[in-house]
Amino acid sequence: MDIKAYPKISVVTVNYNKGNLIEETICSVVNQKYPNLEYIIIDGGSTDNSLKIIEKYKNHFSYFVTEPDKGATDALIKGFKKATGEILAWLNSDDTYMPYTLTFVAEQYLKHKFDFLYGDCLITDVNNNPIKRAKSYYTNYKAQALGIVPLYQPSCFWSSTIFQKIGGLNPSFFVTMDGELFYRILKYSKKTIRVNKVLSTFRIHQNQSNVWAPPGRYQLERRIISEFEPITFLESFYYKFFFKTIVVLYRCFGIK
Repeated sequence: MDIKAYPKISVVTVNYNKGNLIEETICSVVNQKYPNLEYIIIDGGSTDNSLKIIEKYKNHFSYFVTEPDKGATDALIKGFKKATGEILAWLNSDDTYMPYTLTFVAEQYLKHKFDFLYGDCLITDVNNNPIKRAKSYYTNYKAQALGIVPLYQPSCFWSSTIFQKIGGLNPSFFVTMDGELFYRILKYSKKTIRVNKVLSTFRIHQNQSNVWAPPGRYQLERRIISEFEPITFLESFYYKFFFKTIVVLYRCFGIK
């Protein structure tokens, strides 16, 4: 198939002092051998060995910059301003893609023309040893506003059309920028699909965002998101109990 037949996928990786992990992240992207990839690296002025590792793979990047920023959201906004793909995603510098991910996502896009696609995620330890498969289940924007049925950020992909329509990332969110973005995407998406497939790995380690974030910041941002959506008492009861119970039962019985 001609390269132009593959939808362009733009992947943004932001990094700050993850020199012990970023090489696996980069390799998981470039080793996809996806023929129409735009890979963008935004480094926040790392002082460890990150830049030496990034330099090794510079020929694989469409854009790279290292400079101080205001945090991960600011870096992501910089990266997506450079993105020109039909499909967008970000992969943090401590996570990885499964070997087949980008081709699979492209095939789904050609088949469904989705606004939003999400799938399962493999949770791993710091050495990338599997801990558990985190299953994705049907959700919607109201469930996301209430913080019910999580989406696993590295296993999420969306169209540039929906990203532009909703105005991109919200710069006032520093910890739950992904949840806030996905809430808006789900609200305005005309075509969302869930796939019963592991698309990425999410690494558990001591230097994650929930460790360095100011105390209470996550809870504050979650509360702000919940206040975006006017949800009645009955709707809240439905989502927090009935909807959530259905998801738990699905997990227990292994329903796809």
